[in-house]
Amino acid sequence: MADSLMISGVAPGDLAIYGAIVMMALVIYAMRIAGGELMSLFSMTPRLKAVLTAMATAVLIAIVAAECARGGLRPSSAVLVAAAGMVITKSPLFSIALAMTLAGLARWLMG
Repeated sequence: MADSLMISGVAPGDLAIYGAIVMMALVIYAMRIAGGELMSLFSMTPRLKAVLTAMATAVLIAIVAAECARGGLRPSSAVLVAAAGMVITKSPLFSIALAMTLAGLARWLMG
């Protein structure tokens, strides 16, 4: 029965997954186009430039803060290591890599 539902080697559940991926890609593409068109209506003031520059960092911080608030030693310790790495090295890439390494090592050790 399961073989009869296969369409050229793709199961029906896979079609839904691929459809969702295509839809997300189309929405992202539409958002990029609409964002560019919307931003063309505004003049780039220093204040607007500062908001746009800080937005990606704010989203990342919100995601990490939510994970830390949910609790757990791993995310909190990874954030502390990243913060310490930033203070010491002034390198965001190094700090993120260090925090990810610590979180991965903690996950591997703690299971």
